[in-house]
Amino acid sequence: EVKTEIKTATGIINSSLYQTLVNAKVSPVLAIEMANVYAWSIDFYQIQVKDSFIVHFEERYVGDEYVGIGKIYAASFTHKGKVINAFRFKENENYADYFDENGNNLRSAFLKSPLKFDARISSGFGKRKHPISGKWKTHKGTDYAARTGTPIMTTASGTITHASRKGGYGNCVIVKHNDKYSTLYAHLSKFKSGAKKGSYVKQGDIIGYVGSTGYATGPHLHYEFMLYGKQVDHRKQELPPSLPLKEENKEEFEKVRNEYIKILENFVK
Repeated sequence: EVKTEIKTATGIINSSLYQTLVNAKVSPVLAIEMANVYAWSIDFYQIQVKDSFIVHFEERYVGDEYVGIGKIYAASFTHKGKVINAFRFKENENYADYFDENGNNLRSAFLKSPLKFDARISSGFGKRKHPISGKWKTHKGTDYAARTGTPIMTTASGTITHASRKGGYGNCVIVKHNDKYSTLYAHLSKFKSGAKKGSYVKQGDIIGYVGSTGYATGPHLHYEFMLYGKQVDHRKQELPPSLPLKEENKEEFEKVRNEYIKILENFVK
């Protein structure tokens, strides 16, 4: 029999989210669950010192043995001085979503990152000295350094238009999301079975694995975000939101939200 305990954890980042949770005597697995909640609104590779969080969640036990994190009910994350609240609310029979205090769904059309949590940004969008040629040129994507074999997710739903070798990109997947947006994933060690040209993929589906094929000095994912076919910095884009809360569910949501706000307010310092 699995028993659950409801807990609330707080912390101020002074090195990493992982270490902050360890210092608070909370399983660092909670970092991954929080990254899932905020996948559409916070890029967890950009967390800064002095960012802070409050999270109200379940811990699961079998007898006295800890077996993992359960549901996250509510969270408040302060990132770059901006407070982003998340309240769990089940509007759909099959799954729960997270909404802010105004009933806006945190789910967006695009994930903030194509990798879960096991990476760091090694090179951003813009001018840089190329690691192989040594020449200064515009880097038209974002590089995520990660271990070979780390799963890569498509950041939005769409149709795969390319899944093969592509010059210096090495093994490369391109996904067309609509007439406006496309994304590119390069240097893959291998493709996910079934990820081939013409396949439809849903947001968060695995399409391949990190590698160093093509022009690469080490294992990393090169990610490009294209607007009408032109590469842009995905971290500076105002991405389209998900569907808002249904009008008939607003009253019930506000009751749930208000209960969680009272809990979180007890831990505000």
